[in-house]
Amino acid sequence: MKRSASRPHPNPRKTRTAKQLVREIKYLRSLTKDITTHYSLSVHGSLASIVRILETPPTQKKGVHRPNEKTMGAMLAALRSLTVKKKKGRAKDLRRIEVLAKKLKNLMPSQP
Repeated sequence: MKRSASRPHPNPRKTRTAKQLVREIKYLRSLTKDITTHYSLSVHGSLASIVRILETPPTQKKGVHRPNEKTMGAMLAALRSLTVKKKKGRAKDLRRIEVLAKKLKNLMPSQP
């Protein structure tokens, strides 16, 4: 049986390499998803711990130390100065948020 001119004979080496490449790219996609999930959870956790402390009613402050008014003002100013373009999904925006979360955490008084 003759092959038609429109269907070239596939090169087994190229096919094997393409399959390996697809497998590696799929792994990279999975790795990217896992890393961004863990990264997001870390930043969310830091921010959640700050919120938990700030939301603790003053009557239930046993063992919880809130920042003073001056520090909270600085924290608020830092939050308001954040500029990101969330629709673009840029790595530098994630980095800015991470840096801000660390700054806020460092401004918080140490907890027992």
